[in-house]
Amino acid sequence: MFVKAFGSSVHGIEAITIRIEVNVSMGQGYAVVGLPDSAVRESLHRTESAIKNMGYHMPRTKIIVNLAPADLRKTGSGLDLPIALGILGASEQLNHAQKLSEFVVNIFLRILHVNQQHINVLSVANSKTLVF
Repeated sequence: MFVKAFGSSVHGIEAITIRIEVNVSMGQGYAVVGLPDSAVRESLHRTESAIKNMGYHMPRTKIIVNLAPADLRKTGSGLDLPIALGILGASEQLNHAQKLSEFVVNIFLRILHVNQQHINVLSVANSKTLVF
């Protein structure tokens, strides 16, 4: 199944919208294409760990992640969340918008809790300024 998600990456002083296209199909392997640096290519390990810790399973099929536009180099780990959501969507583990929003809020809370900013996150989540 094919799923499209969006993220962003910094290029110079501009934020560029990155389209993340994930395809899960028969076969084996994992590939990230579209000029990823080594941190983006290593996202498999981080996303697999996050997916398993959230109670989902990492599909053991062929996973292709395309990062567009292809002519810009993608750096860092900022695309991990949209890649993980794309994998879950393409493997049909996230079918409902409610389930997706709960997943994103949970990940968002966990990421900012690690940074010791959980008080700010709770106030943002309670004021419903998060858009899904």
